[in-house]
Amino acid sequence: MMVGRCRTRLAVLSLSVTALGSGCAGEASSLERTLLRRTSLVRPGSSRDFENRYRSTLRLFVAEKAAQEQGSSGECSGVLIAPQVVLTAGHCVCIVRKLSVSEREALGKEAIARMERRGNVISRAESLRGQRIDAVMDSSRCASSAKVRTIIYEPPVPGEAESSRQKTYSGSVRPHPRLELLYDDEGSVVWSSADLAVIRLDMPVKDFPVVKRTTAEARVGEPIVMVGYGPGEPLGLAGERHSGENQVSWLRRLDSGSVELVVAQQRMPTGQVASHLDAGDSGGGCWRTGSDGNAVLIGIAGGNAKNGRGESLSVFTSLYSHEEWLSQQLAEP
Repeated sequence: MMVGRCRTRLAVLSLSVTALGSGCAGEASSLERTLLRRTSLVRPGSSRDFENRYRSTLRLFVAEKAAQEQGSSGECSGVLIAPQVVLTAGHCVCIVRKLSVSEREALGKEAIARMERRGNVISRAESLRGQRIDAVMDSSRCASSAKVRTIIYEPPVPGEAESSRQKTYSGSVRPHPRLELLYDDEGSVVWSSADLAVIRLDMPVKDFPVVKRTTAEARVGEPIVMVGYGPGEPLGLAGERHSGENQVSWLRRLDSGSVELVVAQQRMPTGQVASHLDAGDSGGGCWRTGSDGNAVLIGIAGGNAKNGRGESLSVFTSLYSHEEWLSQQLAEP
């Protein structure tokens, strides 16, 4: 569940669309899909992963200078998808820059000139219409390196403090070449595409399970588990691995080829409060349970938004829509 703590990058802003409610199913209306403005913040969860089911979700740190330029604490999450490759959100490792006057004018002209709709695909120009774009994040300005920390929780012993085994690894940053986040003058993300990056580690992580990635796009209504590091709820210590449950409410298909999974449920079918993303766990995983009972990675945590009633929406970048790029990263020696 969301917790109002650890302001990582941007303040959470409400959507101007009151029609965005809980329990949405299928494709949202064009207005809802176009105006899904959000922040680059994330932290899910209420249950700590003391059973180490999601131990391939690692804690991620970027250099202090890069974090300052991002306006963040420099802490995120990532998922070990190969012994030397960690997958995370691009906005965890790249830096926002202000647009020049000419760049802002060019975006305004694009929004006017290219407003045609192609079925259920959301165009970049459509998302920019009527927005004042102030800043951009792309693959041109990113941290050169980052560190990740593996955490294995020890079985709890009655009467003793909780403990864990931790190890830190360093690696080089490789953002998705088509990474692009556009921000308005209030700091909201108006457009986000290919919000992914990998950290190629200097040394392989040993004795960790190989993560199974999805071979099909997420389905509307399917249950998911989100995993990341942060206080969770009830409020705990930052840096503990938490998980929380929700389900896919609709898909946003972008003309860039990227797909986003929107999680909008406020309560689960059992009646329990559904989990949502908040500050501290950008880059964490979105998982489904496979037919064999094992977790399958389907998305990477990208952002948080609010509907007209102030209810939380969580947004993940679909891995299936970027499988070609992921395969290329894993194929490199």
